[in-house]
Amino acid sequence: MAGKNVCQCEAPPGGLVQCEPHQLAYCRVVNNVSETGCVDPPNTAKLAPHDAQRVIQNWALATITKSSRSALDDVEPGDARMLMNGEYRNKKTGERVRFTMPQPTRGGGGGSGGGFGGDRGSDGPQTPNFENERDAERFWTSAVFDEQGIVRMRAFA
Repeated sequence: MAGKNVCQCEAPPGGLVQCEPHQLAYCRVVNNVSETGCVDPPNTAKLAPHDAQRVIQNWALATITKSSRSALDDVEPGDARMLMNGEYRNKKTGERVRFTMPQPTRGGGGGSGGGFGGDRGSDGPQTPNFENERDAERFWTSAVFDEQGIVRMRAFA
């Protein structure tokens, strides 16, 4: 069993957040006041590995930067580096965010594309479980993450 997902807050003000291994752990500092949290990722178990990775990256970017992103947007190299480094700074607002990405719940490593999400007894928002990969792909193609990293659906034309 994997250990806790831990994130150390920047000092000042300092602090620490400990989350479950499958959760995004973050510490957001604005005006020397910290806000910490643990966020469940969307369920990507039925997606192809490359799509699952993009969905998780876009969800994390939306959550960390408090921006709206499409679930399958391309992830720019600078954004990918930021996710790997575990730190985001908003130069306009002075906001600083340290975070630790969630660990895959199965598979993982070696390009096998471990899954994220699913039912872990959380009371938080849950994405649907899909019967097949095609239904999952259709869902994520129309999904947009809002500023809190919550899935919102785009209207179909």
